[in-house]
Amino acid sequence: MRSSQLTKTNGYKGYKVKVMLVREGENIYRRVKLKSSKDAYEFVKDSMQDLDREHFVVIYLDVKNYVIGVEEIAIGNTVEIAVQPKEVLKGALLTNAVGIIVAHNHPSGEPEPSEQDNLLTEKLKNACNLIGINLVDHIIVGNRRYTSFADRHEL
Repeated sequence: MRSSQLTKTNGYKGYKVKVMLVREGENIYRRVKLKSSKDAYEFVKDSMQDLDREHFVVIYLDVKNYVIGVEEIAIGNTVEIAVQPKEVLKGALLTNAVGIIVAHNHPSGEPEPSEQDNLLTEKLKNACNLIGINLVDHIIVGNRRYTSFADRHEL
């Protein structure tokens, strides 16, 4: 059956969309397993310490908590960052991640969560639950310290 016949048969008229994951290079993280919040902090701390603006990253995990990818989702200013759950989950879906760890820094050096951090974590938790991806942790990196939502039993 030709595609024009399919269009006439089912009444579909519009664009066909093809979604593909593009992998660049090899998975340099394939041997990195994150077993705890401390492991996650150690994984991101060097790239997130001493920044003058907030940066938000997502770590994509396989079923055994091995890192399959990392993506920087947003860069904010000195006091806030705009993050949408759909941007966080897009990469998770494309990489077939079973779980994610999100992390961001506080340029002030104080890793205590803000009200905005609490609201975002709740939104992410609900979105992840809806589509079957485990939100393993939300790490806030401060001045040589961190806060883990999982350790605080808030996930």
